[in-house]
Amino acid sequence: MLERILQFSLAQRFLVLVAAALVVGIGLVSWQQLTLDAVPDITTNQVAINTETGGMSPEEVEKLVTFPIETSLGGIPGVEQVRSLSQYALSQVIVTFRDDVDTYFARNLVSERLNSVKESLPSGIESPQLGPVSTGLGEIYMYALESEKRSPMDLRTLQDWTIAPQLRTVAGVAEVNAADGSVKQYQVVIDPSKLTARGIAIDEVITALQRNNQNAGGGVLERNGERLLVRSVGMATTTDDIGKIVIKSEAGIPLLVRDVATVRLGIPVLTGISTKDGREAMTVTVMMLKGANGRTVANAVDAKIKEIRAQLPPDVTLTTVYNRSELVGESVHTVEKSLIEGGVLVIAVLLLLLGNLRGAVIVALAIPLSMLFAIIGMNRFGISGNLMSLGAIDFGLIVDGAVVMIENAVRRLSEAREHKGSKLDRAEVRHSVWESCREVAKPTAFAVTIITVVYLPILALEGTEGKMFKPMAFTVVFALIGALILTMTLIPVLASMILSGDTKEGRNRIMELLTRVYTGVLDFALRRRAVVTGVAVGILAVAGLLFTRLGSEFIPQLDEGSLVIQPVRVRTVDAEQTVNLVTAFEKKVLEVPEVTTVFSRSGTPEVATDPMPLSLTDSFVMLKPRHEWRPGMTKERLIEELTAKVNEVPGQGYNFSQPIQMRREGGHRN
Repeated sequence: MLERILQFSLAQRFLVLVAAALVVGIGLVSWQQLTLDAVPDITTNQVAINTETGGMSPEEVEKLVTFPIETSLGGIPGVEQVRSLSQYALSQVIVTFRDDVDTYFARNLVSERLNSVKESLPSGIESPQLGPVSTGLGEIYMYALESEKRSPMDLRTLQDWTIAPQLRTVAGVAEVNAADGSVKQYQVVIDPSKLTARGIAIDEVITALQRNNQNAGGGVLERNGERLLVRSVGMATTTDDIGKIVIKSEAGIPLLVRDVATVRLGIPVLTGISTKDGREAMTVTVMMLKGANGRTVANAVDAKIKEIRAQLPPDVTLTTVYNRSELVGESVHTVEKSLIEGGVLVIAVLLLLLGNLRGAVIVALAIPLSMLFAIIGMNRFGISGNLMSLGAIDFGLIVDGAVVMIENAVRRLSEAREHKGSKLDRAEVRHSVWESCREVAKPTAFAVTIITVVYLPILALEGTEGKMFKPMAFTVVFALIGALILTMTLIPVLASMILSGDTKEGRNRIMELLTRVYTGVLDFALRRRAVVTGVAVGILAVAGLLFTRLGSEFIPQLDEGSLVIQPVRVRTVDAEQTVNLVTAFEKKVLEVPEVTTVFSRSGTPEVATDPMPLSLTDSFVMLKPRHEWRPGMTKERLIEELTAKVNEVPGQGYNFSQPIQMRREGGHRN
């Protein structure tokens, strides 16, 4: 079969070149469409159910809300685990499905079960809501709203009615999640003594507010050939409107809401607080749709943010504090730089060892073409490009078969020329290339196949290990398959076209030196077989002993260029004390010259993707580029200096991490 492939390729060289050009074109298009991220997304396939429970205590939430919802989800196909969290004013149930279950199908199954349990929940609480279609690594963009003149409530109103609706229109955005809970409320604060004096129950006030705070339709009125709409406008729009609502009449005198209560603007009991650079600010997280391209979505959000800035009042500042596309861009740049350096190194080695410039160029072409072939496969099977998948490609493995083909072709052409005594014509060159490739086709294919088979056990990994390492294995296998196809088709064609009839295998002093050294070593090994075997067994035994004492970790940590510090306080801390401690901590962090900004979110955000009590805080520390750091400063020394600074703020403990690392390790999150 291999001989037929070689024969067809050399006979139909034009078709092979056209096919190679198509691979280049499709590969470049696939590269533009390839999902790019810094690291693989290893989060589970899950659906979150969030229920706001008003002022319920955690025990009541668990008994009256969480337990009915959790038990109603039993028996759903594809479910691996159901777990829950109950805290003040919030119930969260997480349903984890198998990875092969479609996300939207899973959400439909959960929604059907929730419809049957809504009636059994206590009255007065919000209906259960499904969390956004995102993952733990979906937080791709964060920004802060600040103003010297406006309160957190005003900033939250601006966020909810001006900014968030526009950002939700960006393709790939799953949710725009505010970290501060300062939602504007019209609050009616009832005076119990006034109710008692007038003999009114609280239910009467609530009923009056409900009945008198709505518009009503009155049908139509036809007059003079026109149809006019009739409606009653009763919707309250200001605190005065609410205060004028009639509760009941006493002796013809109306009793108003303002007679028994104070109507004011306010905010709910805070379960989430955000700060920046030592003062309160509104921080917001833009979450990416599951499976979307992180760099593309982040860039699109950034472009929309620039449009929104022009619409904001002059006293309001919108600042981007975290953009995942920057990290992705740096990661892709690192991979590209490493691949280019590796390619140049391989070409240099090929020139030295092959001793033939044109042959080295042909072999080098296998590198970018195999990469494009791998990218086509990655795009087709939904594998993202990241440090793990793209960085695992070994150029030495890719060019292995091509080196053997070209080296043998150069040798056969040189021998044919010496035998004939003159320059070879095109037919003779093609025949010599055919003979040389046919000689080494089977061992070359066998060698590449063996290397490919080595990666197959990785493809059998499941769970977190599979999500981390299977993309790498698939990418390498795609590249090796592409290299093998190129070795059997394009490489012989290029050899027959580029290697001319005057090709000769000149002296290669490096190979001659290596040959002499290897010949001596081989002769010694054959004469001292027992000694060589004993040494090999001894090395194997020592290596096995050292392996048992070798430390291990799941994966080396990626330097993300920023830090996350997690202050922890006593569980019963209140909102005011939380703000005081966090802002004091942020001011200490800003004293370190390498820090550009620090922003924090304490407690649970608007959408409970990260449910925490106020005693827990995530503080994101943005750092300057490494070349702007003080001389001799390292990441370890920087963390030590930050630790010393933040420990000056009493009442808190601190953990250090990084934005993506924090999500992958889980920490206190679901």
